[in-house]
Amino acid sequence: MSKPRDIPQNSYGILAQNSGACALDLAVEQVRALGYGVLDGGYSAAALRGIGQEFDDTRARYLASYGEARLRAVAAQRLQLVNDDFIATT
Repeated sequence: MSKPRDIPQNSYGILAQNSGACALDLAVEQVRALGYGVLDGGYSAAALRGIGQEFDDTRARYLASYGEARLRAVAAQRLQLVNDDFIATT
């Protein structure tokens, strides 16, 4: 007869749970679980709005220069190349 597995009984479906002591520990746990982690950059709300506005302004300049249809076509081509490359390597 097989030995019962050591499965936690207090929290169904959670096989491992780490409690981070700081934001960096939590980010490390995110990287281990998800493949990426998120850290607070320490930016003020005003700075984040400024960064967002810069992205919006850059997007508007690209649309004005190249047109949305052309940019979407280029994005579709790049996506197809990525998919083709992925399929070829799997």
